[in-house]
Amino acid sequence: AGVLVEAFADPDVRGVAVVTDLGELVGLITEQDMLGACLPSYVLADEALARVLEEEAGARLSARLAGKRARDLIDETTREEAIVDDTLIEVADTMLRSKDPAVLVVEGKRVLGVITADVLLKALLSPQAP
Repeated sequence: AGVLVEAFADPDVRGVAVVTDLGELVGLITEQDMLGACLPSYVLADEALARVLEEEAGARLSARLAGKRARDLIDETTREEAIVDDTLIEVADTMLRSKDPAVLVVEGKRVLGVITADVLLKALLSPQAP
């Protein structure tokens, strides 16, 4: 998870594709997944309990990632990865339907990259957009 912490320290990173050593897709980790991994389970179970944590605890929350692997942060039971190989409009449709801020671009089984909502919006609003 240390590599993920470094990746998400970049404010431009919204999602990270996780692949095996052979390049096969494991899943997509988004900013929301990272937030969920940092928060104690009791806060996720009852939002009123978020008030129990003092503000200073925020600096210690990232310690909850210690010892976890990227694969541990992917909830395979609730998420079906949004995978695209389409036009920008089809990518936007897939992103909206999946409710994820990022989608994976794949060719066969190989992950080519990640498209995030902010990048997609800029592309759609540019004068050259299709």
